[in-house]
Amino acid sequence: MSTPPRHVSRRRQVHNILIPASFGARFALGMSLLIAVVCVGQCWILVERDLTHGRQYLEERGRTLSQYVARDAELNVLSGNHEALAQLGDKARSQNDVVYCRFVDGEGHLLASNTGAPGDPGMRGDRTRIAPPGSLDGDLWEFTVPILTTAARPQREEIALFDGDVRSESADREQSIGAVTLGMSLAPLHALRAQTLTTAIAVTTFLTALAVLTAVFMAGAFTRPLHELATAADAIAQGDLDAQVGVRGEDEVGMLASSFNAMVGSLSRSRASLEEKVLELQEANRLKSEFLATVSHELRTPLNVIIGYVEMLAEGSGGRVTDAQRELLDIIRQYSTLQLGLIENVLDFSRLSSGKVSYRIERFHLEPLLGEVHQLHAGRLPHADVHLTVAIVSDVPELETDRVKLHEIIRNLLDNAVKFTEKGAITVEARATPDLATVVIEVRDTGRGISEEELRYIFDAFRQVGESATRGTGGVGLGLSIAKQLADALGGTISVESRVGEGSTFRLKIPSRLRLDGGSDGEVPADATGASPFDDRAMPKVAAR
Repeated sequence: MSTPPRHVSRRRQVHNILIPASFGARFALGMSLLIAVVCVGQCWILVERDLTHGRQYLEERGRTLSQYVARDAELNVLSGNHEALAQLGDKARSQNDVVYCRFVDGEGHLLASNTGAPGDPGMRGDRTRIAPPGSLDGDLWEFTVPILTTAARPQREEIALFDGDVRSESADREQSIGAVTLGMSLAPLHALRAQTLTTAIAVTTFLTALAVLTAVFMAGAFTRPLHELATAADAIAQGDLDAQVGVRGEDEVGMLASSFNAMVGSLSRSRASLEEKVLELQEANRLKSEFLATVSHELRTPLNVIIGYVEMLAEGSGGRVTDAQRELLDIIRQYSTLQLGLIENVLDFSRLSSGKVSYRIERFHLEPLLGEVHQLHAGRLPHADVHLTVAIVSDVPELETDRVKLHEIIRNLLDNAVKFTEKGAITVEARATPDLATVVIEVRDTGRGISEEELRYIFDAFRQVGESATRGTGGVGLGLSIAKQLADALGGTISVESRVGEGSTFRLKIPSRLRLDGGSDGEVPADATGASPFDDRAMPKVAAR
């Protein structure tokens, strides 16, 4: 699996930090951000509106005050009364927001100026029009209004405050004799701005905090039922079908909770029904196993008797036996032995399935056991073109395990090889691992082989492959299953490799020393013995006489 680039991992880490995993936390965060943005936007709009109104008020006040001063200064300018102009300027400056006031004549010469007026400003632009406010240093607005003669002076209601035009019916006879300039302080506007910003920040902070608390509360109210549903679903996944979710209303979440509880109830009833069926099937399987064991045991006894008497007759106990009679007796013995083997397989499988496995651990060498297996199968090869070879290719230590079970495993593997090999060779090889802790026994044949599909169920009980499934060969499909279960009982494993048309190799691995707890390479208690379920027959089977 490829490792993601470092920048991708870092991006994921940042995402996990910024975006919480909980749905409720994400909901609360989203709601809080949305409300905070709305509050900030609303407060910004209110601040801009208040500041706009403040600027408009200050501009209107400056224009109005300048126009009043200009009207009052008309006669004093005409008469050249500079002292009266100074007094008029002091009177205008007595207003809190007026910083200075100065008067100039029509030529722009200074007539009077109170203290605080900056330099010689002169008169800006057209002296016959009201100039818009000009900012000197960011703290002042300067308003300049022309001083008109009495004949040309407009009435108060004719003064346009916003477009700077002075209109009258006698505008063509108006004459400017000077101008008045007022310096208005912007401190009230700055104070209004500071106050508005402070109020806006406080209100925004309060509303944002309130929004966060509200969002957290709403997220908890919305996600609490979902959390209960998730907890109940997790409990059900763990097998607890008694989990229930409280229904707190008739809304969509309440309907979901009701449906969830109904589903849990249905699952609980279904599981109870399945458990009841399983118990019934287990009981039926137990009865079937007991029946098979009983019937097989009852069938084995008369078969042993038949085989015994056939052998006695073949040996001449009943008189001289002709060659034709001996051939018939051999056929009877052959098919009786085959039937006895099938019955014994059913008995073995029944005992293993019921867990009735006991052990008789003993120390023995492998070579005599393989010799017994070779002797048992050498005379049972179906074709003369098949050769059986048994060999130990490396030093195998003395084994300490259940000899009867190991014999049964090798016998079943060899039976399977003999059944499916028509020509070629069957080889049984044994070797030990370098540490002598494990013994490996391989049974190889040159038979028809096993397909990949059939290999998947080769060790399943009552499953046969190839022509066995159509009764082309004998058996009921239990030999390999019994071998697999016995290998597991001895703490070992069985694996298979096969190719169609080339043959198969079954590989048995068992520990050289068996422990009763299923391990290996350990000491076996001296009293770790018991009757084996396979001890009641000899190998090879010979009926008592």
